Amino acid sequence: MDLRKYIKTDSDLQEAIKFITDGTLFYQPFIIHDNIVVGEARNFIKQYSDVNSIYDYNLYAKGFPELEKINGIKRNLITDEEKDFFIKINKEYDYLYDYFIDEIIKEVNEPVENLTFAEIGSNTGIALLKLCEKGAKECYAYDWTNYKPLYNWYRKTLGANINFLQCGWDNLYHRILVSNNVAVTLQSIEIFSRKILKKEKPHQSHYYDFARIFSKRDKHLKTYDIPEVDVMLNTVFTNHQFDPMQFIAYCCDRSRKAVFFWLLLDKSNPDDHTLWFPESSPHENIIPSENRKFPLNYNNNVRISEKLLKNTLEQCGFENIKKIVPDVSEDFYNWGIGKSNNAKTEKSWALIIGTRTNDKKSAFYKNSF
Repeated sequence: MDLRKYIKTDSDLQEAIKFITDGTLFYQPFIIHDNIVVGEARNFIKQYSDVNSIYDYNLYAKGFPELEKINGIKRNLITDEEKDFFIKINKEYDYLYDYFIDEIIKEVNEPVENLTFAEIGSNTGIALLKLCEKGAKECYAYDWTNYKPLYNWYRKTLGANINFLQCGWDNLYHRILVSNNVAVTLQSIEIFSRKILKKEKPHQSHYYDFARIFSKRDKHLKTYDIPEVDVMLNTVFTNHQFDPMQFIAYCCDRSRKAVFFWLLLDKSNPDDHTLWFPESSPHENIIPSENRKFPLNYNNNVRISEKLLKNTLEQCGFENIKKIVPDVSEDFYNWGIGKSNNAKTEKSWALIIGTRTNDKKSAFYKNSF
């Protein structure tokens, strides 16, 4: 997403640079300046070759020496030799978001100005930002990383009407967890952030260490019920859940009109209702996970068969299901998504839209028993 049209002052630029140097912006595709581009597409395509850190080879920054380090540690930047490829492939990564957002709006077939959207695992919010650009009524972002300062910057600099809440999806008990220090509702998100902020030391980048307290569920956290919106969307998240059906049901139960999932399908069992688990997590040397307790060690590359996915959506009231397939370059097709001129097989990354056809809720939903 090209943010250059919004970054009009040196102060705006310096704030954006800070979000790169503290590790906030690196994964989703953003153009900050003519010579500052972030995004993970290069690593997707090259299968994380030569990558030893989650901050390697996802930033091109020429003429900005402060960006050569992240949190004071040197990172591997994109070289001038690789610049053109990096920018091209990052632009295509950005296009995938434009593509599915346009398709969602077409499927819902209502003025976007009347619709509310939410994403669990929003990351730095590119999908919601694009919806705001199109005039969405209201957007809600949920992530266990503290992106509150970034979303505040979006509001100030881009005018984006996105409400952010730091929280986490609890894979063991199928719920959203927030800090139990403060009661949180949609109306008190800003109060919550201000109260925590008062306790923050100047050098800390997070309001609280959510990853640390997340492991101590009962003592430090409390359940938070995400309110319903018109459309729940989710990008590259179910592949990190050891049972994605539970998370998919949670999203469906809180969506009035449509759901969207960008997820991995189990292509090896097209005729069965299956979940597929890897022997070990990919990129284990970058993000270790095998030392986690079972079943939390199954937290990457988890796949669901298309038949089971469709059955899950149908059981939750979304019988109108559409798989959308973007035209992509050979690079992205080989990575595992879309169709290309020479495509012979369907790839594992899928974009699925379901629109609600009845008011059914899952057994996970409150008062459903």
